[in-house]
Amino acid sequence: ASVEMNFGILNRKKGELLIKSLPFAFVQAIRADDRVVDVGETDRNGQLLVRDILVEGRYKIKVSKPNYQTYLKESIQVNSGARTSIDAILSPMPANLLVTSEPEQGRVFLENQLLGKTPLTLNNLETDKKLLFTIRLSGYQEKVQSVLLKPGASVEMNFGSLNRKKGELLIKSLPFAIVQAIRSDDRVVDLGETDRNGQLLVGGILVEGRYKIRISKPNYQAYLGDSIQVNSGARTSIDAILSPM
Repeated sequence: ASVEMNFGILNRKKGELLIKSLPFAFVQAIRADDRVVDVGETDRNGQLLVRDILVEGRYKIKVSKPNYQTYLKESIQVNSGARTSIDAILSPMPANLLVTSEPEQGRVFLENQLLGKTPLTLNNLETDKKLLFTIRLSGYQEKVQSVLLKPGASVEMNFGSLNRKKGELLIKSLPFAIVQAIRSDDRVVDLGETDRNGQLLVGGILVEGRYKIRISKPNYQAYLGDSIQVNSGARTSIDAILSPM
């Protein structure tokens, strides 16, 4: 007899490829003829073991993940019966941050380093790390906020309305006298009434600045002092003598 024994298509030898990277990263192998082979996705531990896909030969390995810079290994050799390992380190894409405040022109500090004044756009910031920002503006209380930026994010950090610095004012006068503060714009602020001992301690009302103080009581001549300075974190005292009418 004369017969043919056809072994058919012989299977190419294949090797294993172990990828170690970030979780859920997409892995592709690029052959020498530039054909792209999708080999899968890393697991929650950041690993992918590729079997029975890549025939023996040389490949470029590309590992990608949203908001991370793509990793490209130029050329590796996959051998049959052997495992090739790759540690693919993906660098996060930098984040951008817009820092705002009301009023504007607040000085922006990152870890005590002055970066500029609001509104301020900051580019190429570190990600996946808590950043501590501070706003400082003359006449206003310091304000601190932290932010944890994700790779590739562009977000706004709004410090909102900054609180004016405030000081204390101690009035010593007659009992039950009415006390008012007159601002530089002539707006009148009612501060309260002295107690039975003739004293009034004003806290948390007057922002830092200059005021005239007016004190009145029926049947007494009103007291109107010269302009005084109220400073944050300090107490200003006034002895107001009211003369009877």
